[in-house]
Amino acid sequence: MSDMNTTASGRLHAPAVGLIVTGILGVLLQLGSIVNELLGNPLQEAMLDFLAAQGMDTASFDSLPLSGGLLFGTQFVLQLVMGLVFLALSGFVAWGGFQMLRQRHHSACIAAAIAACLPCSACCCLGLPFGIWAIVALNRADVRSAFGEA
Repeated sequence: MSDMNTTASGRLHAPAVGLIVTGILGVLLQLGSIVNELLGNPLQEAMLDFLAAQGMDTASFDSLPLSGGLLFGTQFVLQLVMGLVFLALSGFVAWGGFQMLRQRHHSACIAAAIAACLPCSACCCLGLPFGIWAIVALNRADVRSAFGEA
């Protein structure tokens, strides 16, 4: 049985680390996005200033969210709520990667691998291949038995 656990651990190590990295990067990006939103989108204003300095016409840019138009409050709340949901999802992906390394919570690990495949953050380019790799590895018979599932 020890040899089986070693083999399963070897099969899970790389995709688990990939999920952890994807989840941590997602958490950092979402935290940055939430802070940017709470500060009133200074990054968007800086980008607009940069484009204007490069000679691009920025007159057609819709600056209503920057100035606080009619829907500013609704947009602000929705972006914060979605940012918090994506933050939790990224944290779940990282947690699932840690559980894969420990060979615990098989079903939750599969759910975290599926969540990594969702295109809801800038890390989906990393999450998709690592998520698929993790799903394939988690569904192997020797890995399932190492988790204590049939």
